[in-house]
Amino acid sequence: MKKPEKRKSPAAQTAKAPRRRRTVSRTKAYYGFFSEYPSNVDANGYRENKAPPTKRRRRLRVVGAVFVVVLTFCLSFIIANSLYNYTHAPVSDGYGEDASANDGPIMVDGGMRGYYAPMADIVANPVALAREAKSRGADTIVTELKSADGKLAYVSSTETAAASNASGSAPAGVNDAATLLHESGMKACAMISCFSDSLAAEYIDGAGIYTSAFDLSPAGLWRDASGNAWLDPFNYQAVKYLTGVVSEIAAMGYDYIILNNVCLPATSGIHVPGAEGSYAGVNSALRSFIAGAAGAKKSAKLYLQLPFTALVGGADTVWGDGNMLRTAADAVAVDLRVSRQPKNFTIADRVFEDPGKIPFVFINDASNILMRIREETGETFVALLEDTATVDPQLEALAAAGVEGYALIP
Repeated sequence: MKKPEKRKSPAAQTAKAPRRRRTVSRTKAYYGFFSEYPSNVDANGYRENKAPPTKRRRRLRVVGAVFVVVLTFCLSFIIANSLYNYTHAPVSDGYGEDASANDGPIMVDGGMRGYYAPMADIVANPVALAREAKSRGADTIVTELKSADGKLAYVSSTETAAASNASGSAPAGVNDAATLLHESGMKACAMISCFSDSLAAEYIDGAGIYTSAFDLSPAGLWRDASGNAWLDPFNYQAVKYLTGVVSEIAAMGYDYIILNNVCLPATSGIHVPGAEGSYAGVNSALRSFIAGAAGAKKSAKLYLQLPFTALVGGADTVWGDGNMLRTAADAVAVDLRVSRQPKNFTIADRVFEDPGKIPFVFINDASNILMRIREETGETFVALLEDTATVDPQLEALAAAGVEGYALIP
């Protein structure tokens, strides 16, 4: 027989059962990505009561995350910049300094960014030419007004030019070329071949360079590989004519004038009447001519064009017993066209095997030497470069050396 269930008293039925206590662990507040969130429970099946993060903690975490991101970006930039400077550092010039150590700009007030064009293009359409030049970053049009054979690309009023027909091939309107360029928003630069001049050498009696002292007639003129005769820098009439050409070009409004072939030809076995058998005075004669040209240039800037190899001296029969730095010219237009450089030559203990192989390397090394010469002599340089696909890094290397301008020429 089933035992009857004992009945509880009304008081016992209404009494509350004792409250079971939860086991709650006191731990740090959870994060959204905490591994036990949100299903962590104790042995009795109760979840732990993890307090949610306070606003202050949330703010600290946000600030910390932003700080980590910023710090990572800064460190990445510093490392990348250091690697760039290391891999792009210019080669030392052997004097303990790099071209980048100099803070001279590539352009100063008066410096030019030249773009070459023949005279015919200037006269035909100066506006279109100016537009093209500006698109290349140029502010100056460079043109040749006197070539190595003596021909002039303008109409000269000098006696020698008229008698030798030096202006015979000049197109109409050429004497207004500088004005046309100025009206188109461009400056004008004239290139002049000086002592290489067949026409003047043939016209002025005894003013040339000859094969011997026994024949000073036009038939006895010495001629270079291009067939051009040369003038004697000691000859008064020759120097007077060349100075007159500079004066006329300056009067036409040209902003820059580049003098080329201010030297004797690089050869032996020639007779220079004014030298009287000795080349000791050649350097003085050339400097005297430049001084006269500087006096005739008016407000134009006068640049003396020199090959890169001439910056630390030259053969006695070319520049005499000294170099051609610190003349009366405003600057040296150094010829850095890689196609014009010889191979296997040495300057300032630097050997240049093949400048044309990697043009930027040659320009970078040459820039270091230009910087060193500028610091020692105070000379100012303008670079003559070829307009090629590699010209931009060449200009950057020259900028570090403080070159004050450039011209892209053939």
